[in-house]
Formats: sequence, C-alpha cells, structure tokens
Amino acid sequence: MVVHHRAPRVRRGPVPVLAVHRDRGAGRARGTGFVARDAGRAVRPGADGTVTAIRFYKGPGNVGPHSGELWRADGTRIAEGAFTAESAQGWQTLVLDEPVAVTKDAEYIAAYRTTVGRYSYTAGSYAAAFERGPLRVPANGGAYSYDGGFPGDRSAGSYLVDVVFEPDAPVPTAIDRAPADGVLNADPGAPITARFDRAVAAGAQLTVSSPSGPVAGTSALSPDGLELTYTPEAPLAERTRYTATTSGTGGPDATWWFETASADGCPCGLFAGAVPDTASASDGARVELGVGFAPTEDGVVTGVRFYRGAGNAGPHTGTLWDAAGGVLVTVSFSATGDAGWQTALFEQPVEVRAGTSYVASYLAPQGGYAVTSEFFTGAPLAVGPLEAAAFNGRYAYGGGFPQDSYRGSNYFVDVVFERG
Repeated sequence: MVVHHRAPRVRRGPVPVLAVHRDRGAGRARGTGFVARDAGRAVRPGADGTVTAIRFYKGPGNVGPHSGELWRADGTRIAEGAFTAESAQGWQTLVLDEPVAVTKDAEYIAAYRTTVGRYSYTAGSYAAAFERGPLRVPANGGAYSYDGGFPGDRSAGSYLVDVVFEPDAPVPTAIDRAPADGVLNADPGAPITARFDRAVAAGAQLTVSSPSGPVAGTSALSPDGLELTYTPEAPLAERTRYTATTSGTGGPDATWWFETASADGCPCGLFAGAVPDTASASDGARVELGVGFAPTEDGVVTGVRFYRGAGNAGPHTGTLWDAAGGVLVTVSFSATGDAGWQTALFEQPVEVRAGTSYVASYLAPQGGYAVTSEFFTGAPLAVGPLEAAAFNGRYAYGGGFPQDSYRGSNYFVDVVFERG
C-alpha cells in the first residue's frame, strides 16, 4: 500500500511589476452579513514617483460595487474612482484618471470599499515591515474602517490591496550583502559590502554600528557605483552583533545585521544567512518544520534558528530532538516584528556527539513558513562541523516530531553549534 503524505503547500503565481503586494493568493474570505468596510494597506515609496492604479483581490461573495481610494496619512483623500468590468474572482484594477504624484518616504494608504463585507484577508502578513523594490509596507500596515471614511485603524493582516507605482526614475536596490543578513559566524576582519542592481548616488554611504555605538571606519563606493564597502579601522570584536545600514543611495535604505565568529569559526550552522525562494508559503495550517543533522565532532547545541517571512505569525517554539523523536530541549522565540533569521538560545547547552543524528525544528502555529523546494535532492550538505543528509527537510502538520519530507524541501531551520 502506498501512503500519500500531505506535503506543505507552496502556492505560486505571478508578481506584478512595481506592485508591493506580497500575497500570492486570496488568503481567506472574512466578514459576514452586509456590513460595508473600507480595507487597504499603508505604503511608503522609496523614491518620488506616481501611483497609477489601485488593485484588490476579489474572493467569493465579494460582489460589489467597489470603489477605490488613495489617501495621505493625515486622512486627506487624493484620488478615488469606481472599479468597472470586474471578473468574478481574482485581482481587480482601477486605473486612476490621472497619475498621482507621491513623495519619497511619505506614507499613503490605498484602499477599496466593499459594500457586503466579504473582503479577502491573510493573517500576520504585516507583523513586520515588508519591502519590495522601491516600495515598503510598515509593520501593522493593514488599514481598515467601518464608517466609510479614512481607513485609519491598523492591523498586522493583509486585506490584499495594492498599488501600481512608477518611480520618476529607476532606483537602486540592494541585491547582495556581505556578511549576509543574519549570519552568526562572520569573519571579524572582513570588509562589509552592499551591492546594488544599478549605480547609486555619488554621496551614498555604508555605516556599521555595534550595541555600544558607531564603528569607526571608512565607506567607499566602487568606480562603477554598484558596490559600497565599509572597512573598519580595526577588526570587529568577536562574538558581537553588528548592524549595517546604507543611506543616500537614491533608493530605499538597506539595513541588516550579522554576528562575528570566535577564533574557532563558531558558532556554526548549516545555512548562515541564506534566503529562501519563498519567504512565507500560502499555507495557513499549524505545522512543525525542521531539519535533520549530524555533527562531525563532539560539541554543544546552544539554540535553534529559523527564517521568518512576514506572513509567519507566532508565537513560535523551537525544539531539539534525538533521532527517535525524544525531546532534548524546547525554547520559546521572543516576539519580534522583524522578518529574517530568528534565534532562540537554550537556558543550558545540549551536548551532542559526533556521528549521531538529531533534528532541530520550530512550530509555525499559523503556517506561512519559509521554503525552497528541491534543495536537498543532491549530495548531503556539509558545512564546517555539521552535515545534513540528502532528501532532508522535515515537517509534521499539527506539531510534534517532524518525520515527513517532500521533494527535498528546505524549510530554513538551523542550529547554533559550538565545538566541544
């Protein structure tokens, strides 16, 4: 008998150019009865430009008529219109009669009015700020109102409302960072760099700070204008968290963090600052995600890490298991609005033995997990003193010991390992 396991679902779909929405599907229909509602999202452009259209996702029961509006953050309505020729379901677009000029870093709210209250909704999409190209949605960027006016109430959920934005000129966006965002074992003596998709402004700067303040050093721009490099005056301190920030590039500022390694190159992990293909899968089910690993030398595991996308709402707990499913330790992750790598350290390190298999996992109570399909389909992954077998990536719907796997998917769960 062949048993077909349900695998975590990844919904794929096209992402419109110059649109900021991060939801790849309809989310869940919300609202009952015939209560009118204005639903929208806040957005901050990273460059001067124009908004040419407003869009929303229409789900079953959201019958209309619908109108769209663009507001300033102070409640001033600056554009409105009616949606026409709507399809039965899917993304609907209102092209504004005249493009509306918007200003870099100012906040605007795009919204639509539904007369029956059957709006689309994805929980937790904006628990943290979300950025795509020259557009940014702040944390708690969902906006709504029941009185038919300015949608001034806020939510971490997404109502699947969008804008089409055209910058006055193409703006540079950071496409690569070194050390990568969330790395735990960066070389203290290496320079810090940010690379962009197009030349940045001549006065662009890269700065670095530690918990004690700015780090002394020099920022330099490459001759082609594509890369900023920060060179500290002295090597960075070991086992310290640093924050790097770009400014004055002509596009949105980029900020990321990393931690420096000790002399032996640890703390160590499997994925460093790797980024998943899908930051938040459109699967809202409660699920435990994990990775199997084996150290090549004796040591201790001091914590668990996972990559959190904006749609992965907590609370989250991490667990270290033995190969038979016995719980070695559990830990709670601190609540955070930030997307990216999250780390929770155990109260006491857990000893692990060379050549012995373990599983590290975390519970995503509302789904929205990170995933890259067909990651573990080749040879085993070996990174420093850690190995992960091929066809790895574990999951268990509802929680508990994750034993199932699907097409070698990587769910971006990691450990913090120290040599013995």
